[in-house]
Amino acid sequence: MNLTNVSSDFYGTRASCAGAGLTLSESIYPAGLKMSSHLHEPAYFSLVLKGAYTETFGKGARTCVPSTMIFHPPNDKHAVDFHNAEVRTPGQ
Repeated sequence: MNLTNVSSDFYGTRASCAGAGLTLSESIYPAGLKMSSHLHEPAYFSLVLKGAYTETFGKGARTCVPSTMIFHPPNDKHAVDFHNAEVRTPGQ
């Protein structure tokens, strides 16, 4: 697996490693960041390691805190509001 850093069109810091058709990433988002509605083409799991955020989708919302795991199907449109501490997640 190769470790790479991605930052071009991404709101935060990400380190990734990929191999055998699977990519594992750790993302770090700054406190107070607000991401407008967007989607990710591939499906992915997200696990909150540190901090908290609220994610809105359609007519729903959920607050994610440490140990929360979420599955996002392909093209799942959502917006994210990061709370008052840095957030770390492995995932997309």
